[in-house]
Amino acid sequence: MATTTPPRLSLSLSISLAAACSGGGGADTDTDTDTATTGAETDLIDLEGPCRGPLVDPARIAVITTDFADGGLSVADVAARTISADVAAATTDTVGAWYDGKLYLVHRYGYNRIDAIDGASWQLLGGVDVSAASVAEPNPQALAVADDGRGYLTLFGAPELQVFDLAGSTPEKIGAIDLSPFADADGNPEAGVAIACGSHLIVGVQRLVDFAPVDHSYLVVLDRDSEQVVDLDPQTPGPQGIQLGGAFPRQIRVDPRDPSGHTLLVLTAGLERVHLPTAARTWAIDQDRLAAVGLTGFAAQAFTLDAAGQIAYLAAADGDYPGAAIWQITLDSDAAPQKIISGIATSEKVLERVGDALWVGDTTPGSAGVRIFDLTSATTAELTQAPLATGLPPYTFIPIP
Repeated sequence: MATTTPPRLSLSLSISLAAACSGGGGADTDTDTDTATTGAETDLIDLEGPCRGPLVDPARIAVITTDFADGGLSVADVAARTISADVAAATTDTVGAWYDGKLYLVHRYGYNRIDAIDGASWQLLGGVDVSAASVAEPNPQALAVADDGRGYLTLFGAPELQVFDLAGSTPEKIGAIDLSPFADADGNPEAGVAIACGSHLIVGVQRLVDFAPVDHSYLVVLDRDSEQVVDLDPQTPGPQGIQLGGAFPRQIRVDPRDPSGHTLLVLTAGLERVHLPTAARTWAIDQDRLAAVGLTGFAAQAFTLDAAGQIAYLAAADGDYPGAAIWQITLDSDAAPQKIISGIATSEKVLERVGDALWVGDTTPGSAGVRIFDLTSATTAELTQAPLATGLPPYTFIPIP
């Protein structure tokens, strides 16, 4: 097993190792009005459908694994609390997306490829290399899939969003959308997370130079039919997105409190709530609440929610890398975050709440695997006697049916 981390395997990993730093155009849409529930402001975006977030209460969890020398895919059966290890191959830097019975593996830095895997047999169906003009390392970051089967691939190394048809066994590139109007001085907006929301697509851009934020991060809104950027402030020169309060949008979930599915929770230096129709953002968990318990900069790694969307469970760096802990935090409250699990190590997004249990990917050497904790227990008791073995250490989770 590798004992050191190779340089810049992925955007998420490289930033988690960096020191905290502060941070396209875009209007600051911060407001104290909870438009997710009141809808009091004028709508700017007609989504024509809900956001397609990660599956809630999945029957299985696809666990992508890596020791940074090799990678694999294991699959957890949630009800049985068992894992089938190494059912398919992955790379040292792979993330994924699920659509229509297939798991799409996005092989990132150094690999630049998308593979389609059958979600029952785990056999490779087909794949396609990812390339971009005049760029040696496009470094795909995330694949957002819409209900109509179009996939949207963000690139860290090129100022474009690539569009794929996922109807066949092999992903087929059918277009690209220019994101350069949101770039900083280096000509690239550094797109990362993305989510399909009805007729629109929401893309997180980070605006980095030498991996450090130059000003603000944004959510860019795209009309999927016209494949054009939606300018949220026509009175200001250039296209305008939604300015975020923190740097590096690293994860997006749909807010359960909004039954329309039009409100997002975005993990940055805190947890930001964005009501898309009005483009209004607020802090659901203010970054100062995290800073008060020592979680500053890029310490926050991943989050999941209780069924009501009132409590967040946050995986965050704790002590020396890769040490981590899980915090329980009430949204829209001044209550201090509570550390409920410690003494673990994590990487990427290895955290899911399923029913009354919290599934955590622990990369601790010698005991790496998936651990399951009882959220109804006052002590968050562990539900298995030992971590469920995943082969290589867990790197990221994809909840699947």
